[in-house]
Amino acid sequence: MPIMMSCRCTPQEAAQLVRTVDTIGFGLGPAAPPTFLAALGGRDDWENLILRGALLLDYYKVFTKPGVSYRSALFGPAERILLIKGHNIELVPGGFRQFALILRRFPPRIMAVQTAPPDATDT
Repeated sequence: MPIMMSCRCTPQEAAQLVRTVDTIGFGLGPAAPPTFLAALGGRDDWENLILRGALLLDYYKVFTKPGVSYRSALFGPAERILLIKGHNIELVPGGFRQFALILRRFPPRIMAVQTAPPDATDT
């Protein structure tokens, strides 16, 4: 059974918890965690960071770093631009119904999602 870790930290602190050789999965489009992806782009020590997601809504520096590869289930404009510019971007074809199967076949060590901060009743 996987170990679940829950902690409150900044995106930069979360990015420091990622290993130089690691795998991260994130959701489709608006489910991608933008501040975390931006924070990952602040590091330059990646050896083999594999990011798996789909349909980026923005252009993140992490995808341009040496030692980083991105395996996307759907290509949007950001994926196409990254690929044209020669970055390590790969299409892993799959429709919406295949996402769970793909995650089971290639399980990431980290699953990242966008969330909202808790309100006062959640403390």
